[in-house]
Amino acid sequence: MNRRGMALGLVLWVLVIGAAILTVAVFMSAQERRAAGSERRLHLAMTRAEAGLTDALAGWSPGLLSRRLIHPFDSLLVGNLDPSWRGLIRRLNRGLFLVSAEARDPDPSTIATVATLSRLGWLVRARPVLVPNTAALRAGTVRLESAARIAGEDRPPADWDCPPPDTAIGGIAAGSVMADSGTEITGAPPVLVNPADSGFPSSLTAAFDELARQPTLVVPGGTWSPRPSIAGTDCNVSDLLNWGDPRPGVCGDYWPIIHVAGDVELSAGVGHGILLVGGDLRIVGPVEFSGLVLVQGSLVVEPPGGSIHVSGVVVAGRAGTAGRGLSGIEVTYSKCMIDNALLSSGTLIPLRSRAWKQLF
Repeated sequence: MNRRGMALGLVLWVLVIGAAILTVAVFMSAQERRAAGSERRLHLAMTRAEAGLTDALAGWSPGLLSRRLIHPFDSLLVGNLDPSWRGLIRRLNRGLFLVSAEARDPDPSTIATVATLSRLGWLVRARPVLVPNTAALRAGTVRLESAARIAGEDRPPADWDCPPPDTAIGGIAAGSVMADSGTEITGAPPVLVNPADSGFPSSLTAAFDELARQPTLVVPGGTWSPRPSIAGTDCNVSDLLNWGDPRPGVCGDYWPIIHVAGDVELSAGVGHGILLVGGDLRIVGPVEFSGLVLVQGSLVVEPPGGSIHVSGVVVAGRAGTAGRGLSGIEVTYSKCMIDNALLSSGTLIPLRSRAWKQLF
């Protein structure tokens, strides 16, 4: 037997097996290194996407988003100035938004030739400012003359898709009420008198200030005649005279928060949303408004052409003056219009459950 030949063959087999084992070990090590790198880059991209979700909402309020995204499924690109992520805010309905963010890992290394991408989604909703409603017309003093009608029963407008009527509230709540025999006041109860009330309700001062800090329209004092405005085929939200449309139409989804710091006079017009007046509100023409009307000063309606119809709630420091009552006012409580108006206020918060989702 030639043992030298057997030894040579054995050595060759050992070298082949060793080389194979070494090759497998090097290959497995490289794979593990690539997998670890990919996992690290994936976590980094996901962390950047999570940060992008938060940054995407910075500086936005429900009112500002509703101004930019008037219709459902309108979208807004955000984060273009930050190269680490880019995002999209899409409006799903009046108070619900989908925020998505997409982020990549840093430039690929020599090992990773393909960048890692992470896309995350976040469902957020509007949490409106709390405005307690105890009566359709609320003021420190109320003076009504003939042809004034105040209704505390919930009456949704016929043209809008609203839920069934809710519980009735009071018709008038004030420190003192003077009404002629020709007025019509209904509610549960029709009149609430609290002698301690002498002006704009203190319980609503904080809500007024919070709403005034997040207006969608800032209007200077003076004389105005608001009306819907259309640019091309869409609602022109840049027009200061466009206060939305209380009737379903092109501007029916636009519910602005209008803030007037001083006195304002409305010669005529329509609108809906939230009207905040820091001074007096004087009506000299026919005005139709849906939502909330909050006037820290006096509400005055000038006959014979002045009249105001509100589907919602009116709150004022004084309704009418000592020498002249309101004779052309009609206020009908509508919870549906108030809820729609308040969805333009408050803050944006994630849903309590299933708000976050990884997108592909």
